[in-house]
Amino acid sequence: MTVYWSPSFHFVAIPVGALGVAVAGQGMFLPEEVPEVDPGQIRIGFQGGEPLPGARQLLELRTPGRGGDVDSAIRKSITDLLPNFDATDDLKQADLTRTEDHAHVVQLFNAGAGDVILTTVRETSDGNMAGGSFYKMPVPASLSSACTRAFLMQSRQRGQWSWCRLATAAQKDRAICFKSLGEYADAGSLDSGLCICSC
Repeated sequence: MTVYWSPSFHFVAIPVGALGVAVAGQGMFLPEEVPEVDPGQIRIGFQGGEPLPGARQLLELRTPGRGGDVDSAIRKSITDLLPNFDATDDLKQADLTRTEDHAHVVQLFNAGAGDVILTTVRETSDGNMAGGSFYKMPVPASLSSACTRAFLMQSRQRGQWSWCRLATAAQKDRAICFKSLGEYADAGSLDSGLCICSC
């Protein structure tokens, strides 16, 4: 059974053997009831902890970094970064016959018109007083703080965490909240980058 948390503080349980599609910020759906992507919009996602083609292409731009190498957040278009990007809806690339544990829920993220924020992301934990792993990576600009947190948890390169805090790279112990990552970055609030911190 896979349990998904929703922003209204309800949990949705999807039994193994059943298939569910979670669209971040929208809800949990049966595959045949997932809302269509609006024209000109992009939807990327994961299945069984693995990125689907659109998310995979985006995450291939992730590069290792160091704690002291924090650049300003930069807004870019996915098509500028990936001229051959061709995966506008990862739901179409998901294997909807897979119902085994960890693969029976498809997690999708609406990436809007394709703008991303290229920023530093720190992965660490409350028990790690200094350091952690740092990456330079693109994150969809349209995502809210809750959806950004979910996206970064799905994008992690090592292991699984049960609960994480979204913070800035400079202040990992202080949770942040925003309506859209793009607006948060445009306001100059993302100078140190993002942090996904295991609580």
